[in-house]
Amino acid sequence: MTVSLEHLRRCHIAVDLGAARTRVFVKGAGLVVDEPSAAAVNTRTGAASRSASSPSR
Repeated sequence: MTVSLEHLRRCHIAVDLGAARTRVFVKGAGLVVDEPSAAAVNTRTGAASRSASSPSR
């Protein structure tokens, strides 16, 4: 799937699930989450999970 630059300009929320950090950017509010992320794999089932700590308010 190809996304045009015009389509990206209309987005209101962007989520970056990077290797070390999870970032959420909201148009008009800026960066609302910038937290370390963690990934885990269940060695018995092979199921993977990913989490980021929630921002304190």
